[in-house]
Amino acid sequence: MSMSGKWVSTTALPQVAEWCQNAKSLAILTHAKPDGDAIGSSISVARALNEAAGRKVASCLYSGPMPTWRDSVIREDERHFVGELSAADLSAYDRILITDTGSWSQLEYAKGALAARAGDIAAVDHHAHGDAELTGRRVVNTAWAAVCQASADLCKLILKVDSHMKLPRAVAEPIYLGLATDTGWFRHSNVTPEVMHLACLLLHAGVEPSRLYAMTDQQDREARPRLLGRALNSMEVIDGGRVAIAGLSLKDFAECKGEQADVHGFTDPLLSISSVRVAAVLTEVEGGASPLTKISFRSKSGEKTVDVNQIAQELGGGGHKQAAGAKMKADLATTRAKVRELLTGRA
Repeated sequence: MSMSGKWVSTTALPQVAEWCQNAKSLAILTHAKPDGDAIGSSISVARALNEAAGRKVASCLYSGPMPTWRDSVIREDERHFVGELSAADLSAYDRILITDTGSWSQLEYAKGALAARAGDIAAVDHHAHGDAELTGRRVVNTAWAAVCQASADLCKLILKVDSHMKLPRAVAEPIYLGLATDTGWFRHSNVTPEVMHLACLLLHAGVEPSRLYAMTDQQDREARPRLLGRALNSMEVIDGGRVAIAGLSLKDFAECKGEQADVHGFTDPLLSISSVRVAAVLTEVEGGASPLTKISFRSKSGEKTVDVNQIAQELGGGGHKQAAGAKMKADLATTRAKVRELLTGRA
């Protein structure tokens, strides 16, 4: 299959649905450290395929760290958590579906296994940038607030129902989860009429939003508020009050007994400051012989919205216009200095 050099669609969802159904055994992968949209978009399609086939034909393989709520959403028979994924691990699957990413940097755990399987891979994504050599069979739409919008359509096609409200609750619930979490529970600028209409139909399918919210966003470990306190204590506001930067060191994680999964959403308190237009949260991670720091960028909506995707790309990362990330092979102090330099004058 020929490859396009740009991360754009080369097929459509009906073709991907048929392609998935023709698999003897399908592996569904997503980016490392999966979030609500990654888990929701992958597990909903797996459940739909298995329901349609009347047997298990699709399995989701996740590489951690996993969200603290994983066991509330992922059933015991669906818990396939992997570290590095080898070619042997994927040999049992004749086809591979990747959701919510198309970037090798987010699929490092499986790169060796996927590199020779491009002809067996399909990808569904809503990010602006990806690596075209991953697969020539892809559907990419940056207008989707969440890839779960695509998964909803895939599941409808697979199960041959004429409305999303007729999806089984077990399929509808993870779709709603991805839709809700990628829109900040319907607060962010990516909320559209299409998003709200789909959410409404999923409610008709039996989704209980308050129950789902309690299962996911009210299940924090004690370490999370302790880490948040450390992050806020480290916050600096620069560039005339328009930029806020916070950081967490390996020492902070050790002393608070925290994990990377505890740090989601830490940019939100920074963006709550009226003058702040863009926020960055830096977290040191174990990088082996050399230091490694992860960076999460977020920006506010408005006339002067900062395109943090462009900034993240300057560090080898990417994402969306108002939500992006990157990694630097550097310690926290060095990374903070670089991020400070990149953000100054951009807001």
